[in-house]
Amino acid sequence: MANRSVFPDKLDTFVELSDLPADKVTDAQRYTTLKSKSTLSSAEQTELANLVNSLRNYIITPETMNKFSDIMLNLEKFFRDNVQGYISSKQSTWDSYIKNFHYVGRWASTTAYKFQNLVTYNGDLYLCLKDHQAATTVTPTNATYWIKTSSKGEKGDVGLNATFKGNWNSTTAYAIGDAISVAGMVYICAVANTGRNPASDGTSWIPYQQIVTGTAARPSALSPATHYIQYLK
Repeated sequence: MANRSVFPDKLDTFVELSDLPADKVTDAQRYTTLKSKSTLSSAEQTELANLVNSLRNYIITPETMNKFSDIMLNLEKFFRDNVQGYISSKQSTWDSYIKNFHYVGRWASTTAYKFQNLVTYNGDLYLCLKDHQAATTVTPTNATYWIKTSSKGEKGDVGLNATFKGNWNSTTAYAIGDAISVAGMVYICAVANTGRNPASDGTSWIPYQQIVTGTAARPSALSPATHYIQYLK
């Protein structure tokens, strides 16, 4: 039997069905009567054909259901033959992308990189755009193969990571981050040293904030965002 569906070459069309209106009830009853008869005269066959045409928007015929079944069958075949395999192949490709999407270390000219690999180069982070063999002419700055995803930030100031050591002493060995005071000013050690005067050595020491001596409250002149050390004598 011929397939009633034209999919996937074309889109199938359907008759839009509606509820039976009052002025069609008599025709529907006559249609039912004729369909229930085992034999029809020539005149009755013509009458039934006319009724089918008149009631086509109100009745579901076997032909309508058969066409719908053919459409569903064509959809299933199309999905099996054209879509399912495509999805499976794309899933495999996606899985490989996911597996390759990780940090593989610093860029090296001897490494073969995969799409989605992440590397660091000159302190910046790069994402590989396509599989390739690295070379001195194909560094992460090559936009054909790499895209920068983040840049190295500026170096921050040395923070207070040690106990305040009090007044500076020329014989004490200071470590990076140590805080001392000289003439009412706090300095942070930027380079480990012994005997380098904070007041004159701007390389080894970084001025921080003025010391608040005694038991005085926080100076009102300081911004709420300003860090300061209260040095109690």
